[in-house]
Amino acid sequence: MKIEQEAPFAIQVEMTEGCNLFCRFCGIHGIRSSAGDYKFMSFEVAHNLAVQILRSGWKCRIEFAMHGEPTLNPKYNDIISIFRYHLPNHQLMMLTNGVGLFPMPKVKVNRLFYAGLNVLGIDAYNHNPYWKKIIRKVPGKFYPGEAKSPHARVRPGTREVIYLQDITEAKSGGHSVLNNHCGCATPPLVESMVSRCAKPFREMSIRWDGKIAICCNDWRGHYFCGDINLFSIEEIWNNKAFQIARKMLYNRDREFIPCKWCDAKSYRVGLLPDKMGKQELPKATGKEKKWLSKHAKVDRTLAEVIKRKWEK
Repeated sequence: MKIEQEAPFAIQVEMTEGCNLFCRFCGIHGIRSSAGDYKFMSFEVAHNLAVQILRSGWKCRIEFAMHGEPTLNPKYNDIISIFRYHLPNHQLMMLTNGVGLFPMPKVKVNRLFYAGLNVLGIDAYNHNPYWKKIIRKVPGKFYPGEAKSPHARVRPGTREVIYLQDITEAKSGGHSVLNNHCGCATPPLVESMVSRCAKPFREMSIRWDGKIAICCNDWRGHYFCGDINLFSIEEIWNNKAFQIARKMLYNRDREFIPCKWCDAKSYRVGLLPDKMGKQELPKATGKEKKWLSKHAKVDRTLAEVIKRKWEK
């Protein structure tokens, strides 16, 4: 039985694959050996995605982040403008380390808001050479832990700068939790967790080229779910790849790649698969598990694989 999954809470948009910083706790090490060789989302992909979201009728939050620094994309303002033009009432949020805001950070932050951004979250990593300079020049508020989440819903027209506490120092809330990024950041699990995961029920992660993996924690893209250049986001969101994965994760079965390696925990997992937790999903059949084992591959990825020391 196929159950149509309700619209995601958020769509993550990867403006850039690759980052100028190489934080020790980040999965970037599993797809990049050094800074550079960035992959940028094009106008065509951004326009296609924005139009598809409009046609879907989804009222989800748009988050510019994922597997790289969005402000490295030389056209980041124009891409935000594309989404604001097509989605005038959607919440647009960006997470950044601030590299692209220099020089003239105050001017560039104002340009972001003029382009249509609602919330700018700046990660205050201790080794980040940018954020302390930004905080002196751009009005905003510093929020330790989860006192103020950049993911929180805001009213239309909101313009807010949030300085997040260093993730290595946060003691509470989601911002304080580090996970292994399916083995790209720290070693993968030897035995899979027996727990639900909410990500493929609540989030859809669009990579720079329009391809989609199961979630943002699948840095390398082992579990391919679709391509917005070939199918609509509505078709992809309810296709076979997502449907079988949801059955597995709803029933606390993570025995497939990359979820078997992942140590990420989700919140409010009792409210699945719908936001009220009223529906139920059956266990995946033997035939579905066999299909899944062939679909999710160690050696087939959407990003380059840089082997970590525990993989050599």
